[in-house]
Amino acid sequence: MKDSVLVVEEDESSRIQLQNILQEAGYICWLASDVDNARLKLEEARPTIILLDWYQTGISGLDFLRYLRKKAYLLAVPVIMLSDRLIDSERISALETGADDFLDKPFSAGELIARIQAILRRIDNRFRGDIIEVAGLRIELLNYKVFAGPLSTQLNIGRMAFQLLVFLAVNPEKVFSRGDLVENVWGLDSNVNKRTVDVHIRYLRRDLATSGHDKHLQTVRGCGYRFSLKV
Repeated sequence: MKDSVLVVEEDESSRIQLQNILQEAGYICWLASDVDNARLKLEEARPTIILLDWYQTGISGLDFLRYLRKKAYLLAVPVIMLSDRLIDSERISALETGADDFLDKPFSAGELIARIQAILRRIDNRFRGDIIEVAGLRIELLNYKVFAGPLSTQLNIGRMAFQLLVFLAVNPEKVFSRGDLVENVWGLDSNVNKRTVDVHIRYLRRDLATSGHDKHLQTVRGCGYRFSLKV
């Protein structure tokens, strides 16, 4: 199956240029003229990678990146930010928000394709597409289902616990504080108390315990939580 690229770019000539480059390189290319159009396309299908222009009307590219990183089914989709005049503080903000790379305009076709290929090479195949396979779990992002073990036993996991599992599972071994989890799972504009995270972690542990996968969800005293591949 060919890899697909969603281009979110307001300038029509730039969209067409990117489309030509990507199709010439063998990628399936989807075009979005603004973030609203991009949201609609993401409801229909899942791209392998997203090219997102920093400057958007109505909502900034950075804000749209935040939106992408709040969606469990989009967490594993890498994003390359495009811009012609990002300053260092903006680059740092984008990296902290979840951007995977930057590409400064103007750029060559060769550089664009090389950046895309580099990102796709370093992404673990377990975390590509609509399914995550990790530590004996099969997580289906589109229908919020989790299966465990060689018999693919379905686990009964609540919606918010599922969101937590996905975020932690696509970032294995990384430790996240309660504040990190509130920001990345519920969003900065939520009214969720950090202690609520503990409650949902307990729910998730309970749901994973039926298959023994609760051992992968570990508490790091004084720091937060992680999903470990080692038990």
